Amino acid sequence: MSLRQQTGSELITAYGMVMLIISVAIIVVLLLVSAPPAVIPKSCSIYGGLQCQDVVYGANTLGGSVLLIRASFAVPGAINVSSFNAAVGGVKSTNGYCTINGITTGTSSVREGGTILCLAYFSTPSSSAPYSGTFNVSANYCGVTVTSCPQGSSYTFAGSWTAEGGQSITSNYINQAAQTVPGGSTTTTTIHYLYVNVQNGQGSATAANFQQMLSIPQSSYSSYGASDLGNIRFYLGNAVESSSNELYSWCESGCTSGSSTSVFWVLLPSGIAANSNAVLNMTFWPSSTGSYEYDKVYAGEAPQLSSSYAQYDNGGSVFTTSYQNFANTGTPSGWTMSGASINNGVSLPGTGAEYILGPTFAGSIGEGLVSIYGCSSGYSYFGGSQSVGTKYPYQTSTAIGCDSSYSTSYYTAYSEAAGVSNYAVTSTAVTSSNQIYSEYFASVTASTELSYINYAQVASLGTQFSGGNPRLGIYQTGTVTAYLQWTRLRVYPPGGVMPTASFGAVH
Repeated sequence: MSLRQQTGSELITAYGMVMLIISVAIIVVLLLVSAPPAVIPKSCSIYGGLQCQDVVYGANTLGGSVLLIRASFAVPGAINVSSFNAAVGGVKSTNGYCTINGITTGTSSVREGGTILCLAYFSTPSSSAPYSGTFNVSANYCGVTVTSCPQGSSYTFAGSWTAEGGQSITSNYINQAAQTVPGGSTTTTTIHYLYVNVQNGQGSATAANFQQMLSIPQSSYSSYGASDLGNIRFYLGNAVESSSNELYSWCESGCTSGSSTSVFWVLLPSGIAANSNAVLNMTFWPSSTGSYEYDKVYAGEAPQLSSSYAQYDNGGSVFTTSYQNFANTGTPSGWTMSGASINNGVSLPGTGAEYILGPTFAGSIGEGLVSIYGCSSGYSYFGGSQSVGTKYPYQTSTAIGCDSSYSTSYYTAYSEAAGVSNYAVTSTAVTSSNQIYSEYFASVTASTELSYINYAQVASLGTQFSGGNPRLGIYQTGTVTAYLQWTRLRVYPPGGVMPTASFGAVH
């Protein structure tokens, strides 16, 4: 073969190899473009002691989008994350956080070898297309020997990411992501939930920040609830999201999985319009999620129900005006007392004139119900009060038993104007235990008073709170012992009718 022939042959061979490489490259690109989101290459890198394990970017079911980063801490010691923010295509996240279970109220600290889940929320939507961006994790670093690590921002772990944007990120997806441990093994957890339809059948709307009462047929859901129902959460709408639409809730009674009926109060920030409804999501979080107990922020129970008084009490988040428990031994701010003692509840020992009174509701406070929860061994004054030269509650007087010697409540509703007392007496059979006593008012100068025991009306008067502002408290004379666990003020429902709730099937 001549040199010219050999050179030509080599050129043809080389050209063929180049064309083959180009063809392969084109095929690879076409495969990547047409591949489903699960096989689109994604990347995540963090500078520092955190090591990225996974990244997901997708749609938030309530609108906007979510970035999810799962990372492990690879350095001896511990960190406690104070904030997490990210950017996608130049758009900054509106809020973000890092916890070990992907829930805002979860633990934000992690030790060497542990895994943490970081989420950033964006107002912009996502689609099935490649995205890229950056993120920052601000945390406090603690040494190996410390037993706890407080939050801080002494270190910033910066990172970058790329991912496909087609995933729909729900709380169930976040929960399963939190269950994935280093090494790739995944524990699938089923989250059970049901929808609650709350119907306001009145011709007027509820007030904003309305406290909705839910009487839940707990016996129908006994296999889903924790022993104290601490795993129940409420969300607004028909989608579960980790924090963006969680509602404040407080379990008042029947707060065990063995109860036939459980009473929860849920705060509805926007209320319910006239002749309209609101849909709630009632979720039973499983034991593996870290939300199997009341968090005392969004979810809680009445103070006397937990093993330690007020251990999970978040009543102030639901009853946002004048809620009070009596934890520890100090007198709450604005309260006055004489002869009474506080030690995880209020006791009046029955050694003479004794009382405890809360602060007055200054000015017109609008329509509402003042309530206390307690009992007495004889004749004593419960409920609302007015400050007209005396220190005891006028509105309700009762003789109700904390013991078996009393089985009837002689319920007297009092109202005083210019020193003249108006009253009505109703004999109401009750059990020998704590009761909820409530007084209705349309305003501090209104002319209607309604008295209730455990939500049943027992008395009505035409003059109420005249000449002063109402207070909450308890007063007794003589040898009567009395007890008080909590007080509250709640919004009165439209027309005095609480919106009705119906409960759907468990999913």
